[in-house]
Amino acid sequence: MTQPQPVALDHLDLLTRAQGEFLATIAHVDPRTRVPWCGRWRVRDLVVHLGRIHHWAAGQAARRQETPLGRGPFVLDEFYAAHAAELRETLARLGDAPA
Repeated sequence: MTQPQPVALDHLDLLTRAQGEFLATIAHVDPRTRVPWCGRWRVRDLVVHLGRIHHWAAGQAARRQETPLGRGPFVLDEFYAAHAAELRETLARLGDAPA
């Protein structure tokens, strides 16, 4: 019996799709809604956190200190979209650069 061949994943494409699906939901959920799996967090907290994480990750990947984003309030879909794009663009620019 032959072993199944590993499937090559396009990680940037997977990230792009996951970010797009998340972004598409932001406008459809009240930002004050509690996120059951996140203690006291509300949707607003989760969206801002993920945007900040994308911004931080882009800085880490590029080996630079990220610029502080301020305290908000933010327009959630714009905030998330900008930092999701920042991460994708940074990763695409770096390509397969060695760690």
